[in-house]
Amino acid sequence: MSTVIKNLGLALILIGAVILLLSYFLNWVNNNAVSVAAIVTMIAGLLTYIFASKKELEKN
Repeated sequence: MSTVIKNLGLALILIGAVILLLSYFLNWVNNNAVSVAAIVTMIAGLLTYIFASKKELEKN
């Protein structure tokens, strides 16, 4: 289960990066809501990845 959560964390980071790239290519750079959504998604992914890794280390 922790590998699924760990991969979910990486997926969220990737989704946040894709949102930032799309906002650039679609010229949404003046919209703060898109930037905030991308940053929140990336931070949630990072925290998910860290907590999953920490939990996995505590098991072993």
